[in-house]
Amino acid sequence: MTTSTLRAPPHALAHSPPNRDTSRFDPSSLWPVIMTVQPKGGSGKSTRLAEVAFHLVEAGLSPWIIDPDKANPDNYRAHHTELKCECIAMDREHGFTSIARRIGDTRISGPILISCGAGLEEVFKENAGTLDLAASRVGRRVLVLVPIDLDVDSLNHIDDMREAMPGAQFFIIRSRHFGRPEEFEAFNDSDLGRGFIAQGRVIDLPAMPAALVRRFKSDRMSLSAVAERGDIGEVAALDTWRPRSRAALAPILDW
Repeated sequence: MTTSTLRAPPHALAHSPPNRDTSRFDPSSLWPVIMTVQPKGGSGKSTRLAEVAFHLVEAGLSPWIIDPDKANPDNYRAHHTELKCECIAMDREHGFTSIARRIGDTRISGPILISCGAGLEEVFKENAGTLDLAASRVGRRVLVLVPIDLDVDSLNHIDDMREAMPGAQFFIIRSRHFGRPEEFEAFNDSDLGRGFIAQGRVIDLPAMPAALVRRFKSDRMSLSAVAERGDIGEVAALDTWRPRSRAALAPILDW
C-alpha cells in the first residue's frame, strides 16, 4: 500500500473538522464517503472523482482519496502531492476490508473519495456490503455516483449495486460529454431511469473542457494545480466551467 501525506494550507485546516477521540464522537460531524462506480470502462469515473475533489478543496476541505487502479491510478498520480491518497485494489475481498477500515476510522473526519475500477461487478456485489456496514456503524453517509453513457449496457448492474449497498444514496450522472439529457433515451425510458428522475437523483453535468481533461489524464495534474499553474487558456476554461459544475453537483456537495 502506498500513501502520501497532505501538508494542508492553513485555510484548509481551519475549515476541516478536527480529529476526535474515537471513544466518543458526534457522527453528524463525519463527512460522507463519495464513490464513483460503473462496471463499464470509459464512463468517466476517475474524472468525476477529480471534479468532486476539486470542489471540496475549493471549499477548504482535505478529502482522503482511495484509488483502486494500481496499473493506472489517475487520481493518485494527480493528487498525491496535495492530498492524502492511497492505492487499494478492489479486485479481492481484502481490498474492501482495507477500505472499510478507513471508512470506519473516526479519526478520518473529512470526505473519503473512492473511484471503483471497471469490470469488477461480481466482486463488488459480493463485498460492497462491507463498506456499507462500516459506514453505518459510525454514522457516515455513503453517496454513490454512477456515470452512464447513451448505451443500455451502462445500466446493466445498477440494481445489483444498489442491492449490495442498501444504506447508500445512489445518483446517476448524465454527462454532457456523451450528450444532452434527452439523448440518454435508454436510461430515460427505462423503469430504472424513471425512478431515479422521480426521486431527483439524476445529475446533469456540463462537459469538462478538453484542456482540463488532458491535464488530468495525460499530465497527472489535479484541477487545483491547473488553477494555480495552468496557462491563461486553461485557467479561463476552468473559471468558465467551475460554477456550472459546482451548481450541478450541489446535491452531492451540499449535504
